[in-house]
Amino acid sequence: MSPRRRLHDIILWVAITVGIICACFCILTVADKYYSAHQKLDMYRQSLHGWEACRTTRPAFYRANAEAVNYYLKNLSEAQGNFWVNLPIGQLAGMYVLAGIGGAAGGYLATWAAVWFGVWAVRKLIRQLAARLKRKMSSQAY
Repeated sequence: MSPRRRLHDIILWVAITVGIICACFCILTVADKYYSAHQKLDMYRQSLHGWEACRTTRPAFYRANAEAVNYYLKNLSEAQGNFWVNLPIGQLAGMYVLAGIGGAAGGYLATWAAVWFGVWAVRKLIRQLAARLKRKMSSQAY
């Protein structure tokens, strides 16, 4: 196997690995958004459930903390209108698939683009150094 082919295989392996890592990262990001939205919704529901229990057992304390209750009511309504909370499971699965495919393709292509840019930069540097050396040698020859 030629050294050039071996280098191509190494870069291919690195590109595939980076693609897989990017796909996992994108899928985990989507999962984090989904589950954190649901956790916030559950937290606000539990808080309001506690305030409702407080209203029946300690009405004076409930009235004194009406501002806190309104805060949780406002946040609950915002959490219920969140995109991630209202997302059906089928669409969530589709978002996982799209995130995985997009992340894998992006990581793979970014690796190859970085390698191609690096090769281009090294070639340009070598050509510039060769041209400078050639000029210096030709000026010293006279």
